[in-house]
Amino acid sequence: HDAHILRRSYEDRLRIRPQHSESELSSLAAAVRQVLSSGPALASGRALQLNLEQEWALALALLQNFGVITGGPGTGKTSIVLSLLRALVRLGTPVERIALAAPTGRAAHRLSESLR
Repeated sequence: HDAHILRRSYEDRLRIRPQHSESELSSLAAAVRQVLSSGPALASGRALQLNLEQEWALALALLQNFGVITGGPGTGKTSIVLSLLRALVRLGTPVERIALAAPTGRAAHRLSESLR
């Protein structure tokens, strides 16, 4: 039953193309600028900075109803997710409405540990 609900939710999100007003696009752009200009400090002490490809991924994820972030180890998936979460919160998305998923239990554990 839960799998059916999840599948239906994915299908709905993929079918509906979001339409953004000029003010919504302006708010999205402002949130992206804020997130990119004030990256949090990483465990190493340096500030989080995204490369151009990651910045595009962040912007595209904010414009869509559903997104998948993929890549091998060390490609910056967690940095994109962290930046996306920061932008969503700045845009007023309640934290309890945000859901993340990973393909394996180990990947889910690593993601949650990295985001703490």
